[in-house]
Amino acid sequence: MNNIVENFIIGLSKHPRLNSDVFFAEQRKFAKSNNRGFFNKDELNKAYQKLLDKKTLKPNPTLLSLIRMKNTRSHSGIAVVSVLTKPYPCSGRCVYCPTQKDVPKSYLSNEPAVMRAISCKYHPYRQTESRLSALEATGHIIDKISIRIIGGTWSEYPKRYQSWFISQVFRACNEYYSKEKLSLSLPHNQKVNESANVRIVELSIETRQDRINYQEVIRLRNLGVTKVELGVQSVDDNILQMNSRGSSNADTVRATKLLKDYGFKVSYQMMLNLLGANPASDINVFKTIFSQQDYRPDHLKIYPLALVKNSKLYKHYVNGNFQPYDRNTLIKTISTIKSIVPEYCRIERVIRDIPAEVIVKGGAKSSNLRQEVQQKMKRLAISCRCIRCREIKDQTPLGIDRLYINEYLASDSQEYFISIESGTNTKQLRGFLRLRKVNENTNMLVGACYMVRELHVYGPTVAIGETDALASQHKGIGKRLVTVAEQIALEDGAKKICVIAGIGVRKYFKKLGYKLVNTYMTKDLKPDT
Repeated sequence: MNNIVENFIIGLSKHPRLNSDVFFAEQRKFAKSNNRGFFNKDELNKAYQKLLDKKTLKPNPTLLSLIRMKNTRSHSGIAVVSVLTKPYPCSGRCVYCPTQKDVPKSYLSNEPAVMRAISCKYHPYRQTESRLSALEATGHIIDKISIRIIGGTWSEYPKRYQSWFISQVFRACNEYYSKEKLSLSLPHNQKVNESANVRIVELSIETRQDRINYQEVIRLRNLGVTKVELGVQSVDDNILQMNSRGSSNADTVRATKLLKDYGFKVSYQMMLNLLGANPASDINVFKTIFSQQDYRPDHLKIYPLALVKNSKLYKHYVNGNFQPYDRNTLIKTISTIKSIVPEYCRIERVIRDIPAEVIVKGGAKSSNLRQEVQQKMKRLAISCRCIRCREIKDQTPLGIDRLYINEYLASDSQEYFISIESGTNTKQLRGFLRLRKVNENTNMLVGACYMVRELHVYGPTVAIGETDALASQHKGIGKRLVTVAEQIALEDGAKKICVIAGIGVRKYFKKLGYKLVNTYMTKDLKPDT
């Protein structure tokens, strides 16, 4: 049986125009001629890895993208690893938050990510190692990793725990393919990761906007953080007060500006159906955050409120003072919101992984909510222009690549969303770069400059040092975007350009002439650059 699967893999690898249509045609042809069913992806993955180990087969990114399980996990160019912090007291008193013993605030013990963390006793090294192993076993390339630290409010954990936690995550990545046990020192592990076989190219944390200040952003930079998820929930102060959020709209405005000025990608976690809200007010909140320059987040998570019994909000429900949106209302509301989101923002999620059985009532029980919203939008002939909906994923590029520059004002400074897209009517986003003009005295680490806040090339992950004729990565798209950013900065008279590069991307920028200065990759600009 093993030889049969291996021969099938070898045959596919030799096909001159391998794509999903060819893959399924070959599966059907083989199944019919051998009077058997299709090979499952687990069989194909194991055979592929075995052939690589025997050096019978060379790495084939196109083939791997067709046989890997849960392909969408790395369609965006990198694989994501979520790691939970241990349970820790939270100063928040939000009415919608579930409270469960031995679980970080706002999380439930039967959520998939929490169950994985509990099995590892919340140890960051073991969690990271376990997720890397699971991704690799299902055929994903893991040399470029986005680490997402979730759990309680990050900024409220002890400083020593924060440093230890992140150092353990780096160490797990550095040691994954190495038998050598490395130092516990965070700076040492960061340095090693610059050229490790598993590189952390993005590191994000979750926190409250009222915990963001100058000292905090400096600390986040030293930890290697490049993205911050803010639990904004709403920008309506009356709604925030009714839900005992403990923070204000002014906190969101201030935190957003400070984070952007220091180069961070800013993600808003927004909640629909809060106590006191209605569909019209929810839609108005999203119109506000994209029409007013004080907000304009880079990333967005839309979390419909999930009513659970171990929350204060459940008492309001029992007393008749709160009613969750039904499924149709929720789908209609999210459909309208998605049509508002501009091209420079990426909607990362529209629902949380809370098991339906613990949700008391409401549309949040639907596990395939995103798909239902997409179907609704198609019926209404409206579309979402967000980054995720336009990513090329595993599609073949249509037409020639075109460069687009979208200039807009955000948090008191000029932003440029520079993108390379294929196609005409249906644009396929192949890569983009976020560029911000940082004024004097707004960033104490680098001063006046142009700041690259994000560089991302989409499509199936291609291993470092390899190429794939059908994929977007390693085709010079990133370099082209950086060159355009440098030209924009030069034309405005800027003396330097800085990049808030993930630790694992520093080597890439060094090749482009950048050097490390105060945690940023920096390049002096001259007219002949």
